[in-house]
Amino acid sequence: MSGRSEKITSRSAWLLHLLCVATLCGCVAKQSDLKEAQHQIYTLSKYMDAQDKKISKMESFLREQELPQVRMRLEYIQHQAGDLYMRQEEIKLILNRFEKLHEAEKAGISQRLDLLMWL
Repeated sequence: MSGRSEKITSRSAWLLHLLCVATLCGCVAKQSDLKEAQHQIYTLSKYMDAQDKKISKMESFLREQELPQVRMRLEYIQHQAGDLYMRQEEIKLILNRFEKLHEAEKAGISQRLDLLMWL
């Protein structure tokens, strides 16, 4: 035998030995195991496709139905916030006027008291 054919024979014997050990240890998948795994992958793929469709429908619903309603509410709330801000500014002006009137009234009362003290 030549050196090359001896290597091939040696490799073949080694692979045959490895295959026998693997088969005895249960490392080689059986045809039924492969079919079961294939069926599980197919089932999982179908389930994921169904989930993708549900998610897609939900996204469409949210985009078409909910989003416009949310935008309308947001605009309404922004309008209310603007109105409340304007009202707050008006109240600040009124309060400022009352404070000035109060200070003027206090000054007037103080002057009257001073006049009464001198009498």
